[in-house]
Parts: sequence; C-alpha cells; structure tokens
Amino acid sequence: MFRFILDKKIGVGQPKRIENAKILVANTAMDTDKVKIYGARVRVDSMSKVAEIEGAEKEKMKEKVNKIIGHGINCFVNRQLIYNFPEELFADAGILAIEHADFDGIERLALVTGGEIASTFDNPESVKLGQCELIEEIMIGEDKLIKFSGVAMGQACTIVLRGARYVFFFCHCKFLSNVVLLHIQGHFFLNSFEVFLFWQCLIAIFHCLFTVDQCFI
Repeated sequence: MFRFILDKKIGVGQPKRIENAKILVANTAMDTDKVKIYGARVRVDSMSKVAEIEGAEKEKMKEKVNKIIGHGINCFVNRQLIYNFPEELFADAGILAIEHADFDGIERLALVTGGEIASTFDNPESVKLGQCELIEEIMIGEDKLIKFSGVAMGQACTIVLRGARYVFFFCHCKFLSNVVLLHIQGHFFLNSFEVFLFWQCLIAIFHCLFTVDQCFI
C-alpha cells in the first residue's frame, strides 16, 4: 500500500480520521480581510458601516466555501492560509481542511493522489479530485503529521529517519543515495561522469537536510 506523509496538523474541531477520502487540492485565498490584503482604504461615518463591510466579506467567503463543498469532497488541502471563519464552515460540514501546505506540499500531494491543483470552483465537473483510502493524524516522536494511506498514484514518497546521533544519519544517507543511484541507472542511460555528479549532489543534499535529532524528506 502506498503512503504519503504531510508535515501539517489537523485543525481544531475537524475530523481526525477520514476513510475513502475525496481530496480537493487548491491554491486559493481563504481569508476574509480583503481590505488589509489589497491595501485599500475605506472611509465610513459609523461603526455600523464597518460591520456591514465585514458582513459582506463573510458572505463572499461563505459562498466560496459552499462552492468548494459542492465538489463532493471530504478533504480540502490549500497552499495558503485558511482563516477561522471558513475553517469553521468546513468543520461544520465534516470536511477536513488543511492549510498552508506550500507549493511543494500540494504538488507532491497532487502527484500521489491523482488530483489536480485548482484555483477556481465554479465548474466542479472540470476539477479532478484526488483520492486515497485513509487520512489520519499520526505521531512521530513529539511531532504530529498527517498520513495519506492507499493513495491512487504513488508518484512521490516520504522517507522518515529518526535517531540520536549524526553517524546514524550519515550511514543511512549513503545507503539511500546508493539505492536512488542504482534506480536512476536502471531507468536512464547515464555516462560515468553524469552518475558521479548525480551521486555527489545527493550526498550534498542529504548533508544539508539531515540534523542530529530528526529528518523528514
């Protein structure tokens, strides 16, 4: 069974476990404070006018959330932040909302679940959803992460190494780089110089990523 781990936490009041997940991977603004974000200035003659503006922005966000829910999903993963109001709406609908997954996270998640990154939600039939058998929150050491099990595609992977000493990571660094190198050589025709450069790049990357306490790749 293919699995993928996302270094994020599940929000408050949201389901901690979802079976037969239908995932919408998106890159869209999920906030209500448009005035601050776009640097606009609004002059009003009373506090009630400010409340009206905030109410109008909330209605726009509610309409957007309803469009997302209309895709028939039970998990929403967004590259950007999700503010409290839309997060509450997703929780009320029983949808797991994961925020701030960054570009690398949503691209890898799209690869493993078979979905596409969406930015508009007016036409649900044109959006390809990702799928997996199970989404659940797990603990590795003292860190909480989200595990996607039984993913559809498996075109990306997660390797987790945990230990107490740098020697442990250095030995596994060399082992992993050799395994990847053999895999690359088996699929592509590379000359010896290209293989040597590739291997040195892997060593350098692993040295940069590995820490004494733990490492997530």
